[in-house]
Amino acid sequence: MAWFRAVLPALALAVVLTGGALFVLARPSERVLMRWTAPSGETVLLYEGERDYGTFPFGSGRRYYVYVGHDAAPSGYGHRVSFDLHPELAAPPSPVAAYAKRVRATFSDAGLELEEPSGHRTFIPRRAYAGGR
Repeated sequence: MAWFRAVLPALALAVVLTGGALFVLARPSERVLMRWTAPSGETVLLYEGERDYGTFPFGSGRRYYVYVGHDAAPSGYGHRVSFDLHPELAAPPSPVAAYAKRVRATFSDAGLELEEPSGHRTFIPRRAYAGGR
């Protein structure tokens, strides 16, 4: 039992440090890569989210999101959708930030369509974000 009392402080410190490291590493950056304004006044943001550890230890990229709402920050009240960027499929392949600047937003009565340079398209229906959502 004496060995347990000797190890307990080190174990507690390891748990606290691991928890702190996970908190810092998993936090979303919310760095805005692209910003558009809809004709109806909504702000559309393409931004970085949390790290994606799905392929760890071979890589840990970021997840990306599209926010549509009346606030100018991705943490505001509005509609969010996950958005997959495909910079590796562009010709030529480019870094994510440069690639994101080439994403095109098209607004219509039906909703918002985002088109990547690679040809991938994401559609968000207007009813998902219009009217205060």
